[in-house]
Amino acid sequence: MNKWQKLGIFAGVTATAATITHIINRIIFSTSVSMGVTDTEDRLTYRWKFGDISYIKKGSGNPILLVHDLNSYSSTYEWSKICDELAKTHTVYAVDLLGCGYSAKPAITYTAYLYVQLLEDFVKSVIGRRTDVVVTGDSSPLVIMSCYNNDSLFNNIVLVNPPSLESCSQIPSKRKNVFRMLLNTSLIGNSIYNMSVSKNALAEICRTKLFYSKNSIPNSIINVLHETAHIGGFTARHLFASTKCRYTTVSIGKALSIINNSIFIIAGDNAVNMKNIVKEYSEINPVIESVTIPRSKHLPQLERPVRFLNQLKIFL
Repeated sequence: MNKWQKLGIFAGVTATAATITHIINRIIFSTSVSMGVTDTEDRLTYRWKFGDISYIKKGSGNPILLVHDLNSYSSTYEWSKICDELAKTHTVYAVDLLGCGYSAKPAITYTAYLYVQLLEDFVKSVIGRRTDVVVTGDSSPLVIMSCYNNDSLFNNIVLVNPPSLESCSQIPSKRKNVFRMLLNTSLIGNSIYNMSVSKNALAEICRTKLFYSKNSIPNSIINVLHETAHIGGFTARHLFASTKCRYTTVSIGKALSIINNSIFIIAGDNAVNMKNIVKEYSEINPVIESVTIPRSKHLPQLERPVRFLNQLKIFL
């Protein structure tokens, strides 16, 4: 067998493997959303310049905006156990950020500035007046910067397990940019993404990061996170690429020290490094108040909703 025959065989095997991988990825994306476990709410749509934004509106009274964490598996589901109760006294707006949930998932690089624009436009165009806001995790800096850029958007700000100031300041590195290039390729990117948001991977994230009760995480939550991560098809991976490669981070130290809004931190008592994070936020802005929810981790609004609501009502 000469070298040309060997090259031909190699090319044929490579093409076959690529085709099979593409088919597997397509099957994973299609089967992941076939159950429709997240499509349970009447949703409204805000036609934004970079894509349609899905949101839920409930109740009446002073407005309150709920902003979920910034992950490809994050969505308004985060607030599902507190929305109805809040709606008894507030007009509740729970939004799927661009690249998340049922909002558009364009094949773009997602940046902090993009989300700052989105929050400002959503408050102005949809809510139409100053609003209280409750925000989780890595979306917290986006709210802080939105408030810093436009002090007419928010009244009270509630941060649920916000990130450390150090992690907010991280920027893309050369290595991260190479990884992003791989994630942006269709075949390799979809394969890496599907492995990263498989049910087993998400179950591990729930056990190590999201929930305190490691041995009692319902399969229903895993199914919701898994479906959410795959809604929209292959372009769902682009937010994952941007967050992993630090395009969505923004330094907030200066903004946090300047804004005059009332700021309240709700921390899970087992959330990673949260005691130190609360301390560094309070050192920058001494008027920040905080409370700890016992036996909870990153998502106390899902894990301890009654306790979470009680603290929220006290502050608001």
